[in-house]
Amino acid sequence: MRGVIALAAAMALPDRIASGADFPQRDILIFLSFSAIIATLVFQGLSLPWLIRKLQIGPASEEGHAQEVLNR
Repeated sequence: MRGVIALAAAMALPDRIASGADFPQRDILIFLSFSAIIATLVFQGLSLPWLIRKLQIGPASEEGHAQEVLNR
């Protein structure tokens, strides 16, 4: 669902305006919205493992979760 609204809006732009001329910069708007979607997906997908290692986040243990629930 990431960016689908922006891409749908860019794709919904008409090919031609009322005067019959091509819609100005339509192709670049579609390209930029698609590029933004891909860039955010790739950047977040590739940076998440690095971030987890950097923050030293490990898998949660069942015992730790049970102890946390009991302490509430």
